[in-house]
Amino acid sequence: MKVCIVIQSDAFRASAGMRIRYDRFREFIADPDVTLDAIACEHLATAEKLDHDVYVFCKTFDTMALLLARRVVRAGKIVGQDLFDDYFSQITDPRLERFREWLRDMAPVTNFALCSTPRMVEVVRNYLPGIPIVAIDDPIMGYDPFMVAALADLKTQRARMSRILNIVWFGIGDNPYFPVGLMDLASCEPVLARLERLGWHVKLRIVTNRRPFDSGDAEVLRALGVAYEVVEWTEKAEQDALTEATVAILPVNGQSFSRAKSLNRAITALNRGCHVLSIGYPLYDRLNDYIYRSEEEMSADILSGNSKMRGDRIQGLTATLSQFANPLHATETFFQQARASLNSLPPLQSEAPLLCLLHGHVTTINLHKMASSLDGVSVSTIFTNKSWNFPVRFDRVSNEIQMRMTASLAERFSVPLQNTGQIRIADLDLVEVDLVALGHPPLKVNIPQNATALQTLPLYPDIMTFARDCCRSAFGRVDVLISDTMSLRRPFSSAAALAS
Repeated sequence: MKVCIVIQSDAFRASAGMRIRYDRFREFIADPDVTLDAIACEHLATAEKLDHDVYVFCKTFDTMALLLARRVVRAGKIVGQDLFDDYFSQITDPRLERFREWLRDMAPVTNFALCSTPRMVEVVRNYLPGIPIVAIDDPIMGYDPFMVAALADLKTQRARMSRILNIVWFGIGDNPYFPVGLMDLASCEPVLARLERLGWHVKLRIVTNRRPFDSGDAEVLRALGVAYEVVEWTEKAEQDALTEATVAILPVNGQSFSRAKSLNRAITALNRGCHVLSIGYPLYDRLNDYIYRSEEEMSADILSGNSKMRGDRIQGLTATLSQFANPLHATETFFQQARASLNSLPPLQSEAPLLCLLHGHVTTINLHKMASSLDGVSVSTIFTNKSWNFPVRFDRVSNEIQMRMTASLAERFSVPLQNTGQIRIADLDLVEVDLVALGHPPLKVNIPQNATALQTLPLYPDIMTFARDCCRSAFGRVDVLISDTMSLRRPFSSAAALAS
C-alpha cells in the first residue's frame, strides 16, 4: 500500500504538522509493502499519473485541492483528510466561511478522516456524515526515560539551590484568525509575578516564529513584568530551550480553536524533563498526574523536592505516554484506517457528475485548466474579469443575468436555446440559453456596471446560487464548486444552501 500526504507547498514539509505526525509515522512503518510519501498540490496537479493508493490531504484549504481530490477519486484511489486545527466550529464568523465551505465540498469525495483529538472528531462530524473519522494522538519521539528522569531531578536541584526558575514558552506566536500564541503568553503576567513574589527569580525564554515581531503583534509582550529573551524558532532551538528550562509554561485560552488542540506541546516539554505549568483551559488534563495547574503548588513541590516530575515517578510517566503518545500505536492506527478504506473502496461510478467550476472575483488559470482536464466545465460569472475561453458564461445583459454556452454543450445536454444566433466571445462561439424554458427566468440585478467587489458582496450568494441552479437544470447531475479567494464572501444564499 502506497500512501501519499498531499500538502499545500514544499515549504510545509518543515512544518510542525508534518514533523510531529508523518515524519514520525514513517520511522515506525513495520510492513515493507507500505510506503509513506508527501507531495505538494502544485506537483500533484502536473503529475501525469497517480502512483499511490491513498492520498491524505493535510491543511490544503483551497480549490486546487478540491479538484485534485476529485481527480484521485476518478482514478479509483482513496481520499483521506487530516484535520487537526479547528477552523470549522465558529459558524458565526464570516472570515472562516471558506474553511467550512471547503470541508463541505470535500465531503462527497472523502473516504476517511483523521483528527488529533476526540474533540476535533466531534467538530468535523457534522461536515462528514457517514465517513469514518479516527482520532490519532500525536506520537512522541526520542523518549528516553532514564534521560528524562535525570534531567527532571537535575532541574529541580538547580532551582532549589539557585532560586532561579528558567521558564520557556515555545510555539507559533500568532494566528490570522484567533488571539493565541504570544497573546496567551502575555496573559500569564500575573502568574509570573506571583512566582517572583514567592521568592523566585524568573528568567523567561520565548522560542517562536519571526512573523509576529515583523507585524507588530509581539507588542503584547510589553505587558510582561519579567525580563525575557526571544529566540527564533527552529527545531534545535526548541529542543535546546526545553533541555535548559526548569519550567515550560503552557497557557491555553478557552476558545474553540484552542480547545481542540492536541497534547503535543505538554508531552514535548515532559520529554525534556520540564515541570509543566498549564494555565487556563484544562487542555492537558489527561496528563494531570505530571503537570501543574497552580504556580503555588508547583513552587512548593520544587522547594520540597517532591515535584510531579521526578526520577522515582518515571515509570508512571512512561505508562502514561505509552497510552497517549505511543508512536507505534499511532502509526498502526493510521495505516489500518488507510487500508480499511482501500479494502472497502466502492466501485467507480460509470458516469460521474459533471464538474462545474464557478469562477468569482479572484481565481487562476490553473484552476480553469484543471476543471477542463477533469472533463468539467469552467464557468464565468459576472464577477469574473478574465478573458479565458469559458464554455459556460453568466453575463450581464442590461440589468439581467443571461446564461450562455457552447453549441456542443447545449446539444449534448438538450438545453433549450433562444433564437438569437451565436455570439463570439474570446475564441468561442456561444449560444443563448432560454432560461424561462429552463425554469429559471433571468436574474435581475440592480448594481452599477463598474461596481467594486465590495459593493457586489451582498448580492454574491444570490448570484452564485442562480448560476448553480441553472447549471443543475441544464446539465442534470452536477458537482458545483466555486473558485474565488475573495475574503468575507458567502458561497450561496442560505435558503439554497439548506435545500442543497
